[in-house]
Amino acid sequence: MDAPDFVRRVQRRQWELAEGGHAVDLLTLDFDQTFFGTALAPRCIDHRIVAVLGRIKKDPSAPAIAEEYAEMAHLSFSRFLHLFKQEVGAPFRSFRTWKRACNLLHYVNRDSNLAYVALDTGYPDSTHFSHSIRQIYGLKPSDIFAGSRKLAVYGHAPSLQ
Repeated sequence: MDAPDFVRRVQRRQWELAEGGHAVDLLTLDFDQTFFGTALAPRCIDHRIVAVLGRIKKDPSAPAIAEEYAEMAHLSFSRFLHLFKQEVGAPFRSFRTWKRACNLLHYVNRDSNLAYVALDTGYPDSTHFSHSIRQIYGLKPSDIFAGSRKLAVYGHAPSLQ
């Protein structure tokens, strides 16, 4: 199934659910089952990239740079970037920016200075942090921290280990 067919199928199923008046709990929704009627086969991702993804997931704000991840995967820098994009479907920098921005949700209810939050989440300064947050969420971090009336956060609280 190509991308346009996939998008049309998801949109059609979403419309059917809404039209039928079904309340959909997005947190417990089995996307594959709901939209395709069966679980899709898992993709096989290169084990070196799986290790990198695990490290990023464990600490998205780690100060490590792409070259360090390439070394960890025993790949040249250029090969790492190419393989990462091929396996994940997004460039390394964009993916890591997204994961770091997601880390912001840990701070949503805290009364923190934006510069401190930026440093805590691995950004060199609040300007870079603000740009990434606007790029990912479409809102300024100050709007998120202020409890924007238009903001709704869905998900589970992060486990603190």
